[in-house]
Amino acid sequence: MKKSIWTLVMAIFVVALGIAAVLTFIGLGIGHPVPWILTAVTALVPIVHNWSQQKGFVRWDDSYSVGIKSIDDEHKNLLHLINNLQSSVRYYTGEEFERKALSELMEYTTTHFAREEELMKKHQFPGYEAHKQQHEEMAARAKDMVARYEEDAVGAMDEISTYLRDWLIRHINGTDQEYSEYLTSRGVQ
Repeated sequence: MKKSIWTLVMAIFVVALGIAAVLTFIGLGIGHPVPWILTAVTALVPIVHNWSQQKGFVRWDDSYSVGIKSIDDEHKNLLHLINNLQSSVRYYTGEEFERKALSELMEYTTTHFAREEELMKKHQFPGYEAHKQQHEEMAARAKDMVARYEEDAVGAMDEISTYLRDWLIRHINGTDQEYSEYLTSRGVQ
């Protein structure tokens, strides 16, 4: 369902619950439990809805740290950009915001990969080639998804957002941790 229609349906549902609560207070009285239950449900629906929407967003956790401030800062920025993209999936933000969020994320990912690879290469990290290969595979898959987005924006955006979020978290917690000790032992901070 389109985001704007879903928002309208949720608003109508909450208003209907509110009206039902008021009418049951009038009809059944303040001492009856039904109007209180309807009031509680009316208050909980937006809270539960917001909580469920936040599940797709990523918050920085210190366990993601690779021990290199510049890389950690870049990873934090990538998470911020992924959350922007996720916002365009979850909420009606307009096509301009959606395209900008996707473009910024793709551009910054390319920049981050280049910086990370340059650092590994400069310090002769033995896993450099395998790490670079993972970057290239991810970039190729993301490029294919962006091409699909150009054909079917609504259908592709959630897939792109989920893939990039999940890939980045797995990559930071897995592959990036492999160079962490190596580079920090060579004085990279």
